[in-house]
Parts: sequence; C-alpha cells; structure tokens
Amino acid sequence: MSINPSCKYNLINVNVAKKLQVSANHIAKSLVDNEDVQIYKDLKLSMDKYVLHCDFYTSYMDNMDVVLGYPWMESMGTININVQKKFMKL
Repeated sequence: MSINPSCKYNLINVNVAKKLQVSANHIAKSLVDNEDVQIYKDLKLSMDKYVLHCDFYTSYMDNMDVVLGYPWMESMGTININVQKKFMKL
C-alpha cells in the first residue's frame, strides 16, 4: 500500500479487485483519461484497527495493491506527518 496525496483518486490493483469479488451493485464505470475504468463504490478495506470506507478506481499497477490518494486523506481530517522519522499519526 502507498499513500500519495497528489493522486486524485484512491486506486486498487485490478488483480486484487478481482479477488475481492465485490457485488455488481457496488461497481460503477467511468472514463478517466479516455479509458473505461471500474470504480468500486464505498469499498471497505481494513488495515490494522482502521477500516477504510472509500471509492476505489481500478488500475494496472505492477508493485502496488492499493494507493490511498487525496480523497482518503481528506476523509481522515487532520493528519500529522513526520517525514524525518517516517511516521504518520491519524
């Protein structure tokens, strides 16, 4: 997983998305950069004690399963980041 505040969307790897077997009523389609992409609406992913509740756009990524973008950061409210010590407090 990666956190990228400059990313406009939350992304999920296409192969991971297929494994999740999300029901069809939670899947929408949209055009992004002239490409059809699937959107997993209101997908819940758990990470330790946190449960992420966001929309995720599918993407073909080689080295990453999930990218949390600006929409996720915005939903978290205040985030303290210490770049030198490499930690983030939500």
